[in-house]
Amino acid sequence: MNSVAVIPCAGAAQRWGRHLGVPKPLAPVPGSDETLLVRNVRLLRTHGFEDIRIVTRDPQIRAARVTAQVMDPDRCDYLTDTLYSTRPAWRERNLIVLGDVYFSEAAFREVMAETAPLSFFGVRNETPWVARTGGHAEIFAVSFDAAFRERFAQAAQMYSFFFQAEDGIRDGVQ
Repeated sequence: MNSVAVIPCAGAAQRWGRHLGVPKPLAPVPGSDETLLVRNVRLLRTHGFEDIRIVTRDPQIRAARVTAQVMDPDRCDYLTDTLYSTRPAWRERNLIVLGDVYFSEAAFREVMAETAPLSFFGVRNETPWVARTGGHAEIFAVSFDAAFRERFAQAAQMYSFFFQAEDGIRDGVQ
């Protein structure tokens, strides 16, 4: 199948900072010689993905020894900006896997087994971070097929606009 996996690694790292001296996708996986990013790329390759794109502006991530193409996002103020900037890479089947998330083998198999035209993978429970952000859930992966490309792009663009507007209001800019 004509597919692509996109790994966004363009966040501001507000929660992580440079803990351990590296961006979160380059954090070592305990008990392994892999980083989160290397592990996710390996899992994608194991499940048949040949076209894997890492989206980042971070020089450490760009320099990492990962067997995937690196894309520079047009904008990356919000995850939705980063996702919208990956539109040229989208194919018949698209999988977005956040670069700073550890997936168990079972969770990764579940994501890979999903065949619905549009699927979101994440948590709805009240984790400490979710509670601090007003009770919003966190999304770790999204898959969508060609039928949803335009709608997904429109939603990403719309949410980026709303986030920017909300920031402007919060900062006193109208």
